[in-house]
Amino acid sequence: MEVLAPQRRHRGRHVRTTWSPEVVILEVLLTIRVSSHIFHGVRAETVDQLWDWVDVESLLWVLDTGTELTLWRDFEARPRISNMDSTHRIEAILGMHESAGSNVYLGVKWRDYGCPTWELEDEIPLLHLAGMPAPVTL
Repeated sequence: MEVLAPQRRHRGRHVRTTWSPEVVILEVLLTIRVSSHIFHGVRAETVDQLWDWVDVESLLWVLDTGTELTLWRDFEARPRISNMDSTHRIEAILGMHESAGSNVYLGVKWRDYGCPTWELEDEIPLLHLAGMPAPVTL
């Protein structure tokens, strides 16, 4: 895994998602390379006029295929803090982002899972953060 300079040129680009064709990147917070894959941790907005979205802004990790930005293929099967067990261990904390609502999110790279995730800092047990370097504030 390698942390790269955030690829800010993707601001304003659409992300292919399952819930809307109108998800647009507002800001690229982090860019990392895992194996042969490039992932961008982004703040995105759903601008779909057909739905009345409660939260139009979200944090996502998107895969850069070179031709499009899309969600990771196993997005729904990603590790979850609520069911952490021996198969889901944190490899690294990539960065930290504070939302407009003052929620603090950590960019988490999991062992044995290709794509990073955004996790609420308060939901990660301190035991799992012991020995990790302090995350970079984004």
